Amino acid sequence: MNRGQLQEKIASLIYPSELNENGELKPDFESILDASEKMRVDVISPVFNHRLVTSLFDNEFVVYCSDREDAKNVQMQAISMGYKNTYTFVPKVRDPNNSEGSIDDPEHPFAVFICDKEISKLTNDSHFYNLISDFIEVCQERITYIYIAYKHICISFGDEKLATIFSEKVQTLFTTFKSELDNVGLSFELETIPRGIDHWTVSIKINA
Repeated sequence: MNRGQLQEKIASLIYPSELNENGELKPDFESILDASEKMRVDVISPVFNHRLVTSLFDNEFVVYCSDREDAKNVQMQAISMGYKNTYTFVPKVRDPNNSEGSIDDPEHPFAVFICDKEISKLTNDSHFYNLISDFIEVCQERITYIYIAYKHICISFGDEKLATIFSEKVQTLFTTFKSELDNVGLSFELETIPRGIDHWTVSIKINA
């Protein structure tokens, strides 16, 4: 099964309604949400050899793994299916000794996040994005996820070296135009942030 087939199967699910005839949330809406998640899990889990799966939304899910090698296999499978937006992380559970704390999940040391969405655009008017669009186009095939807001862009990579190179290119660009930015009262913040344990996000913020 490929990515398109799996997402189509999930999209075809008919969930119980969370609203009553008056358009209000039903008293048991949380159990309805749980039932809807179980429907998704029943579709997704068999695709990944019946591993434990959670899925809060139609377009994303998490596969829990027994060890790092297992996580690598899950991620490779997801990529072979056509997913790009995927990364490995260490899942947390509630700390039994501290109601406000969390600890690493003792039963599932690793998990793989998998998402059908490769780009999130909160605005269609980002002149800032246009400035770096050439850099993005060059490494488009290696980018796993793009987040675009008016003054904030995040570009994620599955290769730390590539993330560093991309960050350096952006740094050079804005250094070149520093005087122009200063003249209009703009500055920028640039940092590379780990996304899980095997992906890196270049975060670029413009301050006015």
